[in-house]
Amino acid sequence: MHANRGVEELALAGVLESAVYNATTALVRLIHATGIDWQAWLGARSARGASWSPPTGHTSGSPAGDWLTERFGAFWLKGRQKLWIQPVCTVGRGQGKGRAQMWLFTPDGFYSVVTADEFGHPLQVRARCDDDLDRLRSSYFPTLGENVHIPGRDYPVRAFTTHKEFADCLTKIAMAIDYDNFKSAVAVRHSSERAHVYGNVWSDCRKIKQNSVRKPPQRVLETEKPFVVDDHRTRPVSRTDEYRGRDLQRDGIWEEDKNSRYGLVVFNDEGQVLLREPANHFGGYVWTFSKGRPNKGEHPVDTALRETLEETGYKPVIIGHIPQTFRGGSVGSANKFYLAYDTERQVDSTAVERNKETWNITWASHEEAVELISQTTDAGRERDFKTLHAAYDEYAKIMSDNG
Repeated sequence: MHANRGVEELALAGVLESAVYNATTALVRLIHATGIDWQAWLGARSARGASWSPPTGHTSGSPAGDWLTERFGAFWLKGRQKLWIQPVCTVGRGQGKGRAQMWLFTPDGFYSVVTADEFGHPLQVRARCDDDLDRLRSSYFPTLGENVHIPGRDYPVRAFTTHKEFADCLTKIAMAIDYDNFKSAVAVRHSSERAHVYGNVWSDCRKIKQNSVRKPPQRVLETEKPFVVDDHRTRPVSRTDEYRGRDLQRDGIWEEDKNSRYGLVVFNDEGQVLLREPANHFGGYVWTFSKGRPNKGEHPVDTALRETLEETGYKPVIIGHIPQTFRGGSVGSANKFYLAYDTERQVDSTAVERNKETWNITWASHEEAVELISQTTDAGRERDFKTLHAAYDEYAKIMSDNG
């Protein structure tokens, strides 16, 4: 009976957890709206003379009773006849608005840190899964409370702490930073899947722009200026069919090499280039251009267009070429690029999902592309830098001719 009682109470505590929170929160909001001093109101004694607060050192004698007392300031009356609940937070007018909170992304996990007044604690560290909190606890935060599960919440698992203990944890995290690329560290220390998720967040955050009013003047090198195509200006014409009738290797423009790769450097109206993030950062590449080896009998133009479509979902038109062969990288291939222009936007939004070789795609200015490519750890990084700069030089010539 005693063993079953403990199991029953623990199970009941789990079921009551959400109900207790929802009920007390609704009650607090209702009383707060009336302007009543709700703690004084709740401090009234019951008709049976039972205290609303457990005496110092009180233990209920049951796991569920102790757990609820700790989390909610609740306890079981003798004989388990009734469950009295006293929320231990104080809510006054103006409190609870604009409370401080933070999101924390680390190689060990993702956390949402907010106040925990509703549970009678200073702070709660929330997560999507137990594993993230367990990693945080074992690596930096041994004093973090035990994991508490609240089904149906946006963050179903959380643990409680104090501001001081959390600040100490942040100090340890900061002192442990020993990587030069965050997403790569996530892939190594956590998982490639988590690195992919963080990559999507990073990509969305690139939409954040500095307030143009506050932006200080910057000196930009000529080759780093974005090339914006005015709506009244003639756009580059498609030369795809023309290039299908040419052999740039036979013409001596590109080097002859059996280990050749063909790709595109694609520009859009804003003068940005299209980059892809290889899955698992294959070969040490974090951001690079679409390229690949030709199928048997396939023309280099068709190879470059096919690889770009498969890896990015875009189907641009060819407008020129880079008159160089770029070598570098672990496989020692000869890389040759056409210049392309995006006219149809993304024509196949599911291409990247079907192609397991690409995690993400993005448009980047010259300066942004330099920053992204610099994250690559393979020797191919220098080759991609040269490709990028040469592409902008050739694109400038094309745009000048069209002007």
